[in-house]
Parts: sequence; structure tokens; C-alpha cells
Amino acid sequence: MEDIKTQIIEEFEIQHYPLGALFKKKLMQADIYSIQGKLQSMKMMPSVVIFGG
Repeated sequence: MEDIKTQIIEEFEIQHYPLGALFKKKLMQADIYSIQGKLQSMKMMPSVVIFGG
């Protein structure tokens, strides 16, 4: 189960942008569907919100 979670997070980081260690730790504590949902909503965030501006 942990391997699948790690793979989902790594794929997101490769395709979009790196995540912080604390956020990754919190994601690893969630279930797979929660991880996918959170990462999906982060994909749709405008870059100004993600990186500040």
C-alpha cells in the first residue's frame, strides 16, 4: 500500500512540481483516494496560488 502511495506522489512531482517533505508526510498518512483527490485539485490551481506572485 505504501508503495502505491509513493508512486502516485512521485508521478505527480515528475509531471508537475515538487512537493514539500511535510506535505508528502501528511499525504502518506491519508488513503489512496484522498491522495488522488488532493493532487487532482492541486493540478488545477493557478501557478500564482502555488508559487505566490
